[in-house]
Amino acid sequence: RGHWSVYADALRQNEEVMKATAEPESVNKHSAARIWRVYLFHQVTDLHGDVPYSDALNTDNIKPKYDRQEDIYLDMLNELEQAANAFDPSSPTFENADLFYGGNIDQWQKFAYSLMLRLGMRLTEVRPDVAEEYVKKAIAGGVITEDIDITRIEYTSGGTENERNPKADFMRSIDDLDPYAD
Repeated sequence: RGHWSVYADALRQNEEVMKATAEPESVNKHSAARIWRVYLFHQVTDLHGDVPYSDALNTDNIKPKYDRQEDIYLDMLNELEQAANAFDPSSPTFENADLFYGGNIDQWQKFAYSLMLRLGMRLTEVRPDVAEEYVKKAIAGGVITEDIDITRIEYTSGGTENERNPKADFMRSIDDLDPYAD
């Protein structure tokens, strides 16, 4: 299934969050979901190039069109800029339900601008004018410069399976295999 499962799983779930947070009073939740959507699509398009994007999550269309990677990048940059600028300190966040930042909108903005910087740098050979514009915006907005702002989920080392990092558990199981055993 690979990266294509991102459409059926992570992007579809994120789309539900975006629909549920479309009201103005949920601007911070919606902005975080928009940033996460960009992150997910960024992974898919960097791996596969031209992919379904603008039609990808339209459930009425079982054969979405493929968008050009350059167009996807331009839209993702726009999404990041809009989402980062839309945050409102007086509006509610996901708080503790936000597994990345605990509802800290400053950290979400840094994540958005860091993604913007990454995407901008990837356009330097194709669209140097756009790359320069968004790299400058990203740096001016504030990017991740400290480990505390890295986007990650903290897992505990608890004894129950649902408390452990699933990727680490998988790697641990591979380590337990001895390729030279008889």
